[in-house]
Amino acid sequence: MISLALRSLTALIVFITISFGTAYLLDYTIILSQPHTPLSIAVLTLRMMTPLAGVIAALMVEGVKLREGLWRIGVRVGRVEFIVVAVAIPYAALTLSIPLSLAMGISVSSPSELITTIMGQVSKIPLDESLLVFLILVNILFLNTIIGATLNAIIALGEEVGWRGYLLLRLQKHVGFTLAAILSGIVWGLWHAPLIYHLGYNYPGHGGILALLVFTLYTVVVGYTYSILRAVSASLIPPAIAHGVLNANGGLMLLLFTGDRLLAPPAGITASLSYLILALALIVYSIRKGIRLYASEEFEPEKPSIY
Repeated sequence: MISLALRSLTALIVFITISFGTAYLLDYTIILSQPHTPLSIAVLTLRMMTPLAGVIAALMVEGVKLREGLWRIGVRVGRVEFIVVAVAIPYAALTLSIPLSLAMGISVSSPSELITTIMGQVSKIPLDESLLVFLILVNILFLNTIIGATLNAIIALGEEVGWRGYLLLRLQKHVGFTLAAILSGIVWGLWHAPLIYHLGYNYPGHGGILALLVFTLYTVVVGYTYSILRAVSASLIPPAIAHGVLNANGGLMLLLFTGDRLLAPPAGITASLSYLILALALIVYSIRKGIRLYASEEFEPEKPSIY
């Protein structure tokens, strides 16, 4: 029993060391070079795979077969009906962020202003025509959804395997689901620390400790929402899709909301409040359906159902 506990602790340390060590190494290659280049984008994409590398190493330390280990932490189909919920969550958060941002003095662009900004001077389309503006906006959101739920989701799965997979399950055994979800959210935020602190990543014009604290609050709330999604769906695919769609719409949110980025979306206080509302809604749903919020290693397809 002691040797098993020691092996589990060693595996967890290996996971954290590889996830953080390789990510921080990649971060400082960006910080010390050119932050806004095609190479930096490639490096940022690569760093999203570092939690997956940490999970693979940790499973090796635990002596668990890779395929079995990944299946147990949630790399499986699960309850497919929650994929729809996963796609809807980022858009629900975006919608909730609009009145919250207005209440905090953040400017929100009108649809025509947003489309004009996106298309710039290239477009000669008469953007005062509301129907045309609506169709262009729908097309942009549709493309973001397709990209977010496919390519982006595959990349985001590299993170979700670590935070809502391995780490959530291992912590949950000792501290329960809620605290495990909160702790994994804190770890997720600190995993971004060099980019936030030095470059003000997600917070143009900001950086340092304050930006890191705001972002960690954001990752705790978003991470808790994704953890609930992992629990009720019995899969990491819905959280990965929600994560991917969120990332796909990050640029759109930067254009839609104008103001202090510590307050404004995509990762300001208003975004955190939006996800907090969604997390509470998911908790109420789980209570009404009698679903225990617990990230199970097993999968019982007969329960629960979204309907």
